[in-house]
Amino acid sequence: MSFSFAADCPAVSNLRPMKPRYSLLSRFLLLTAFAAAGTAAHAAAPRIRVLLIDGQNNHGAWPQTSQVIKTVLEQSGRFDVTISRTPPDDGRKPNYGAPQPTVEDMPAELQEAWARWRPDFSKADVVISNYNGVLWPEPVREAFEAFVREGGGFVALHAADNAFAQWEEYQRMVGVGGWYGRNTRTHGPRIHWEDGRLVKDPAPHYCGAHGKRSPVLVEIRDPEHPIVRGFPEKWLHPLDEVYYNMCGPAEHLHVIATAFSDAETGGSGKDSRSSSRSITAADALSTTCWATTCRASPAGASNTCSCAAPNGRPPARSPSPRLRPAISPPKKPCKTRRRPPPKTERVHQVALPRLRARVRAPP
Repeated sequence: MSFSFAADCPAVSNLRPMKPRYSLLSRFLLLTAFAAAGTAAHAAAPRIRVLLIDGQNNHGAWPQTSQVIKTVLEQSGRFDVTISRTPPDDGRKPNYGAPQPTVEDMPAELQEAWARWRPDFSKADVVISNYNGVLWPEPVREAFEAFVREGGGFVALHAADNAFAQWEEYQRMVGVGGWYGRNTRTHGPRIHWEDGRLVKDPAPHYCGAHGKRSPVLVEIRDPEHPIVRGFPEKWLHPLDEVYYNMCGPAEHLHVIATAFSDAETGGSGKDSRSSSRSITAADALSTTCWATTCRASPAGASNTCSCAAPNGRPPARSPSPRLRPAISPPKKPCKTRRRPPPKTERVHQVALPRLRARVRAPP
């Protein structure tokens, strides 16, 4: 889940104030709020032209996600959605510790394809980005900045707010992001919610983390905002990731909802019901081991990191110097070596799915 923000005036360098149409939403808020707009009262309103950009993402299901967004929005009767798909990547493994590659890093044939990709922002009222990959070419970046400058709407969907760590104007649009070399010294403070207000933490730290997918309790912080007007004060989102340790320019942010980042699922471990803090990043783990079974230590103690044992239970933990609040690129998640199982065990592992397939559920 991305943080849910609405910016009344997203600051992009030398941009004049624009209409309050830019929002960074979580996936559920995006789809629900947009679909809810398709009521009979709005039947006569002109359709909103949406340009949805995809083509690369660190989440492999992005083609299905884009189709779901397009279907939901168009079925509301209020939106016309056009998908603009970028050229593919070159198959390299993502490096979450460095800015994403540029078009110049791509093979010649892909560079030619990128030279032909020119989305027409002038035919859109709002751009939805379901994209996280190669940095857009400079002409596209300039056209997109002009689109926002002139009042165009923009929604960054989930991992799209982590894209383009090296593109300063994009960072101002999304407010905060994570991974890809982001740190508080060069990108801006981390943010969290504490005692009913947004807190910016400039302490040196690497940025970007989330726990495992799990049910998420969402708490509305501005119930009168049009995006969430009519929503319950608290509601349970079935399954999602809660980002924390996010950092960036964090300018002109207006929080409309927060979510609890549960330590039991690898989150920051702060409960807004007991400590008046949610989506906290103040004492969360460094992303040097964000993909392992690491957990935050109790308040006042040193953060610790450990890898899961073969039985799924973490071994005894000890303070790790890697988790001190310092700037360093993330290392590969630690792995527990395990000897291969005996041959007989391998046979059983292969045969088990076949046996299960023969078992019929009772009528």
